[in-house]
Amino acid sequence: FSAPPPAAADAGASLGRMTTTVAQLLRQLSFKKRRVEVRRGGDATLRDVLDVLNEQNASSLLLYYEDKTLLGLVTARDILRALGKTDAQMQEAPLAVPLEEVATPADSLVYAKATDSLARCHIIMSERRIRNLPVVHDNTIVGLITAKDLMDYSYDPQQLGGKASFIRHIAGRRGLPPNVRVAVDAEEERAEVSPDAKESMFLSFLGAPQKTQMDMVPPRIYVQAAAVMLPHPFKKADGFVGESLRDHGPDDFATDPALSDDAYFLLHKLKCPHGYGDEVTVVGIADGVGEWRLKGYDSGAFAQTFMDTSREIVEGIAANLESQRQAG
Repeated sequence: FSAPPPAAADAGASLGRMTTTVAQLLRQLSFKKRRVEVRRGGDATLRDVLDVLNEQNASSLLLYYEDKTLLGLVTARDILRALGKTDAQMQEAPLAVPLEEVATPADSLVYAKATDSLARCHIIMSERRIRNLPVVHDNTIVGLITAKDLMDYSYDPQQLGGKASFIRHIAGRRGLPPNVRVAVDAEEERAEVSPDAKESMFLSFLGAPQKTQMDMVPPRIYVQAAAVMLPHPFKKADGFVGESLRDHGPDDFATDPALSDDAYFLLHKLKCPHGYGDEVTVVGIADGVGEWRLKGYDSGAFAQTFMDTSREIVEGIAANLESQRQAG
């Protein structure tokens, strides 16, 4: 396909090679090696995908049917997750599982546009914690980019490859020294609590009789806590969030907590008798999904209701334990 011009206001673009558009990157990649056709309702299995991945030296593949509609994306991580299942089918014939049961379906995939900058794609991958982005242009999937593609392209070609680069960056780092050891913090080892001690700690909080003495746990731990909640500075009253200061415009930055999609509660020095004192500090945090607002859902109300309910439950447990203590 012909590379479209860069988007006029591509949020997230930074200086350097990461301002390059996805379309320009795709010119250097072979989409043919990142897709495979499967029969609708056919007998394609994990074994078939593994063979293709090995042949193409790839870690992910887009799967599509004869009519060029997309089934989904399958990655090495999907395959490992499937092999880790314990159901009967996986135990009997782990590589015979149909691809439809393993692949991420098309309606769950996050995609990039050909006009997006590589910087924007990097942000999408980081926020969604994914490594692959199908590329869409004119309602057609024209490519697949990976996190490795972005990492490789972020360097100038002169910085990579060749004898000089090997000597400078790699030659002195091949093979760990023979006397190397894994670092384990001594304090971490001493602080390890036995399973019995962990169970006793939980029972103590609930007011139940202790089975063991937690000699390894400090008898007094004091927590000082504070919290404040602010919305995204570019958020508007209708829930829209600009991706840059230019998108936000001349308005003041948002400061009204009611615009936030998150919620929290803080109970400091709550009366709650336990094995090592009479008070506890409890903090609850709900990270709301702001994208729901664009679909008509009030994610902030959901997060706040969740936190209000959690706070009531904690206060109820504490009040019950305090009543039991006063009753003797």
